[in-house]
Amino acid sequence: YFGERYGPIILDDLGCTGNEKSIFNCSGSSIGVHDCTHGEDAGVRCPFCEKGTIRLWSAYKDTPPGEGMIHYCHTTGEYKAMCRWQWDCLDAKVACRNLGFNGSLAVDALVDVEGAYGYFKPILPQRVYCDGSEATIDDCTKIWTTWCDSPIIESAGVRCVEDITGHNCTNGNLRLVNGKSSSEGRLEYCFHSEWSPFCTIHDEEASVACKQLGYKDYFWASVFSDERFGTAGYVSDFDSITCSSDASEDHMINCTIAYSTGCTVTSCSTEYGIKCFNPGMCEEKDVRLVGGAIEQEGR
Repeated sequence: YFGERYGPIILDDLGCTGNEKSIFNCSGSSIGVHDCTHGEDAGVRCPFCEKGTIRLWSAYKDTPPGEGMIHYCHTTGEYKAMCRWQWDCLDAKVACRNLGFNGSLAVDALVDVEGAYGYFKPILPQRVYCDGSEATIDDCTKIWTTWCDSPIIESAGVRCVEDITGHNCTNGNLRLVNGKSSSEGRLEYCFHSEWSPFCTIHDEEASVACKQLGYKDYFWASVFSDERFGTAGYVSDFDSITCSSDASEDHMINCTIAYSTGCTVTSCSTEYGIKCFNPGMCEEKDVRLVGGAIEQEGR
């Protein structure tokens, strides 16, 4: 398979059980004793990866983390480049989740990536079909295809969102961040186990948020769009929440949640904050506007 070699033939008629630590511990002819020629030279391919695992690969050291050519560990124990035929954002989402990046996030699905990351062979002649919900690429459907029959081109790649790790929060939870007190701050919602800021929020949603956080004595909350509580910069497929006009819900999870099911992600141009109130919650000389449709008006 690997061609004929030259020089002395050392071992012949080996009978290993598979438990030996050295090939010289196997039964067989004495060292140097044989009746074969170099036309019978034996070879071996040792697996160096676990079947079904994937990796990002690039021949270039300056490739940013989180992107590269996708390699899949074949049954032979060797990595093969993924076929780019119909490689799309849902496949890329699963690949990023499989690689340990934020599984809820969309990514760039890259095709014909040899110019960006270098050439690698062989290519796995399988088309991957993921619906975006799978935990690993190995969970997706794979169909053999002749579209990726080139030995060195037609590879798939991915660009995952960089430096995002799972927050492991409980879906549906809320938190207020960077406020001077526990009643105010940048509002963040836990979606797909990731904290996501609000790119917009209206009075109704702010009221429901405060009720969920335990502030139930005042109907309205103050909404801030000036980013006084700073920004998180999180990228997410969470988009927005819409509650009823009378803010009758007591939990955000009962409102309508909009999110991306494809490869589009949300990065807020403005991250909103709120302040919730209960009786007695004010400091001397504080002034507030209550009951207005926007934060600049009210009683």
